[in-house]
Amino acid sequence: MFRNFFFGFCIIAMVSLPVTGLTYASSSLPTWETAFDPGKYLQDGYFINVLEEYQGSLYAVAGNLWSADFSAGQVFRSPDGKNWRPASDVGFGLGAVEDDCGSNYYDTSWDMIVFQERLYLLPFDWCYLRPGVILRSVGAPGEGLLTWEIAATTETLGLNGQFHKLAVFNDMLYVSLDYYDPLTEFTASGIFRSPSGAPGTWTQVMNFPGWGCPGTFQQFKGALYVASDGIYSLPDWNSEPEQIWRTFDGLSWEMVMGNGFGNPGTDGLGGFATYKGYLYVGATPADYGEAGGGQIWRTRDGKAWEPLLTDGFGNPDDWKVDGLFVYQGKLYAHTINTIQGCSVFRTQDAKIWESVNQPGWGNPSFWTSHHTADQAVFKDDLYMGVYGENGVILKMAHPDK
Repeated sequence: MFRNFFFGFCIIAMVSLPVTGLTYASSSLPTWETAFDPGKYLQDGYFINVLEEYQGSLYAVAGNLWSADFSAGQVFRSPDGKNWRPASDVGFGLGAVEDDCGSNYYDTSWDMIVFQERLYLLPFDWCYLRPGVILRSVGAPGEGLLTWEIAATTETLGLNGQFHKLAVFNDMLYVSLDYYDPLTEFTASGIFRSPSGAPGTWTQVMNFPGWGCPGTFQQFKGALYVASDGIYSLPDWNSEPEQIWRTFDGLSWEMVMGNGFGNPGTDGLGGFATYKGYLYVGATPADYGEAGGGQIWRTRDGKAWEPLLTDGFGNPDDWKVDGLFVYQGKLYAHTINTIQGCSVFRTQDAKIWESVNQPGWGNPSFWTSHHTADQAVFKDDLYMGVYGENGVILKMAHPDK
């Protein structure tokens, strides 16, 4: 059986960068506390992959990715960020099948989103032997399990692949997916959209030959952006350099970055964020771990990109900036580090960055927080899911400590 895992970490440092003008300021660290540990529901190896608020509750997807047999994903819900209960059956209620991967459940989901008062999620199968699925909630959520229905599958779209990310843009629901042919090892990625999310309403609006793994979406100045992220495939199925594309109408797409920021070896783009008139994105350098740490790039117009960070906040083991997000007027960035654990930094001016956690929150196996899907602001508090061995949901209890 073939399964791949890539993770991330966050670091504390105090370094000056004369070349970029960035400084890393040390300070008293905020306090973090565990908001949810799904260990009593899942086997060892569980990760938190997605967080999303829906109708006054916080939802999370926990996936069990280590074991070949009986690994499964599940949705959980909390009305207050403290008390959690399942919102789906194991394997998202889609059951298990016996195949070349063993007793194969859907392992996790990479994204959830709210569209037209329904919650959507994307059950994902690492083994690629079952079709990708779009699930959506039916009816008002009660106290027990949500009722789910299938909105589309890669099979109904005539493809062999898995769904990755969701976006709402101009009153349409968008989804990205990759296709995989195990006989030829051909890969590509595509984008479909629907005006309602209902079965039979999905149409393809873009195809990216050579992309083995689509990355995140982001809206910026009236356009929808999407990035490639070949790092989540092994071997790297992307035959093309990492790219960023955008559309203003959902149908006509243009490439706004097509050569890995000038280095075709750039190996995976992270999540986007918009902050003070700029669009930011994380990246992994070529030969990461040897050539330097993770990167942050930004643009004011969507086409001209400039490097903001090129050294993993002073630590080459922080080999990717996997995501960025905004909380209480500050820009946050988190890294992938499989040695010390994930580091999180924040800034108000994109020049001075301060640490906001110990590496891995004190646990080296807490490698990262997945892209920009794994963080949520709920009842004014910041929650981060952990993508790492026996991952949990963490709450920043005292942001300004």
